[in-house]
Amino acid sequence: MPAWILRLSSWEFIGIIAYTLAFALLESVIILLTLIFLGTILPARFLRDRFVAQSSMLVLLTSGWAIVAHYNDEVIRLWGIKEFLFWSLPYLTSLALAYVLIHRYERLGKYIRSLAERLTVLSFTFASIDFLGVIVVILRNVSGSIY
Repeated sequence: MPAWILRLSSWEFIGIIAYTLAFALLESVIILLTLIFLGTILPARFLRDRFVAQSSMLVLLTSGWAIVAHYNDEVIRLWGIKEFLFWSLPYLTSLALAYVLIHRYERLGKYIRSLAERLTVLSFTFASIDFLGVIVVILRNVSGSIY
């Protein structure tokens, strides 16, 4: 960022941040819609009873595994279908383990739900900033100041 501040104008700098925020909002909406869709089609015993705890762990574990994949992208590019399926097992195992732990230990589910409720205010703040980013992206595209 220090190099961007020195090299870019304020409007260009705000534009870069706005595109990042708009993309983050798009990702969040896609994840939310996917979780809501899963909550409606799966039987109540799978996800609906403990929706907040299960979906929070699903997002957390998937994000963690995505970070691991990001840092190993050179290796992953060389994979075939066999390697992908083999390395999908730890991911699926971690999801299954989280599912079992949340269903077995009600206290864990309550703790995760409580943490998610506390993060709601921060989420609304972040979503508001994301909407501002979308507005800036729209303004930049309407004004024709695309790179």
